[in-house]
Amino acid sequence: MTCLLTNGITKGCRDNIGGISTVYLANKELLTSVTVGGGSPEDLGLVSAIATQSSIGADAPAFYEFQVNKNSSNWVDTGTVVASNGGTFYAPAVTMVFGKNDSTKLNTVKLMGQSTLVAIVKNNDGKYFILGETNGLELSAGAYASGTAFADLNGWTITLSGGETHPAYEVPSTLITSAIIVGMA
Repeated sequence: MTCLLTNGITKGCRDNIGGISTVYLANKELLTSVTVGGGSPEDLGLVSAIATQSSIGADAPAFYEFQVNKNSSNWVDTGTVVASNGGTFYAPAVTMVFGKNDSTKLNTVKLMGQSTLVAIVKNNDGKYFILGETNGLELSAGAYASGTAFADLNGWTITLSGGETHPAYEVPSTLITSAIIVGMA
């Protein structure tokens, strides 16, 4: 394998925006394959196909939609280089904030804690990224709180994290609408 740098990074326009709007979660065991890359070097970090199965039934979605509170949630993919062994790995994590405490959210978060998941995250700029497609994500932190003042969060802050050999891949929006069935959580 050749590990030579083949291009640079341009500054681009100042039209970038932060944050996430939606997270789609699937049980890892229902994700049968993720194909990355196509015919050109530009396609190397781009997902070209996602295959899922549903063990629940033909009409059951593989990915469920989680709508997060505005300006509250994010994802990060931290790369770590281990010079002593020549290795590199990435630690994807998605933090989601949901308002209001109720039994439905309690039961959903409980199941999240018992599952290995894969996330597709929609950024506020409209781009999608897949996290944990190889090794999965697991619930690593969570807080269920009432808040103190009227303006405080009365709800959940959840973090799912994992470990991968590569950074998060971008998923074209066409795969979200045509290759994945998305259901409401």
